[in-house]
Amino acid sequence: MNLEVLENQPTAVAFSHPILFVHGATHGAWVWNEYWMPYFASKGFKGYAFSLRGHGNSPSSTVLASWQHYYRDLVEVIETLPQPPILIGHAMGGYLVQRYLEHHHEIPLAVLVASVPPKGMIYSYRQSVMKYSNQFIQKPAEFASPNSDLTKRFVFASRRLSNHLGHYYRQLKLDSWRAMLWDVSAHPPRPARVKTKVLVLGATYDWLIPRDSVEATAQAYHTQPIMFKIAHNMMLEPGWQAVADHIMAWLQHQAVA
Repeated sequence: MNLEVLENQPTAVAFSHPILFVHGATHGAWVWNEYWMPYFASKGFKGYAFSLRGHGNSPSSTVLASWQHYYRDLVEVIETLPQPPILIGHAMGGYLVQRYLEHHHEIPLAVLVASVPPKGMIYSYRQSVMKYSNQFIQKPAEFASPNSDLTKRFVFASRRLSNHLGHYYRQLKLDSWRAMLWDVSAHPPRPARVKTKVLVLGATYDWLIPRDSVEATAQAYHTQPIMFKIAHNMMLEPGWQAVADHIMAWLQHQAVA
C-alpha cells in the first residue's frame, strides 16, 4: 500500500538510528510534523512519520480496519528504513508499538506517549463517560463542532486551549471503532515478551488515558511513569517542548548512537 510517509532530515546526523513516529486513532503523520519532527531533527535525528491506511493522505478506508491492518502498515514502513528505528507511539499508535516490540527485539528504544494501556481501552472509555456524563447527555451536538468548548476539551483537553484547534480538528479522520475499542482490548499486548527499554509518558489533563492507565502501562514495562501537566495530544498542546526535551534527555542517557 502506498502509505503517506513524511521525512525530516537533520543538517548533521548525530544518531545512527532514526525515529519513527506512530500516530493514534483519527490522526495522521501531520501531528508529528508540526513540532516534534523538526525538534528532533534539530538534535541530529532522522525522523519519519507515516499515516495509517485511511488516515492523513494514505489511501483505503478505516470502516472495516482491524488492528492487524494497522500493524501491517507499521511493519511495511519499518521494513523500508535503513536502520531499526526508535519507536515513538501515541495513543493507539502506542498499542501498535507494543505489539511490534513483542516480536522485534532489535528495536533499540521505544517511547509510549499517552498510550493505550496493555489492558485495553474499555476501562478508560468507561471512566471518561462516567466522569463527564452530564456533558455527553446535555450537549451531545457540541461534540460534532470543531469550535465547541466540549470538543476542545475532549480532543485537545488542555486547560490552555490550542489556538489552532480548528486547523487540527479539520484534519481528524473517522476511525475504525473495531480497532479503537474492541481490538485493543481483545488482543492485548504481552509486555513480558518485550526486551526493548520503554519510556512511558502520560498527561494530567487527559480525558482518554487517565493516570491510572498510564501507571498500569509503566508497571507492565517495569518503569516509572512520567506525567506532564498537558493534555492527550502531547505533541501539539502548549507545553509540547517540555515533553520532547524529556524524551531527548532520556535518549541521550541511554547512549543511543
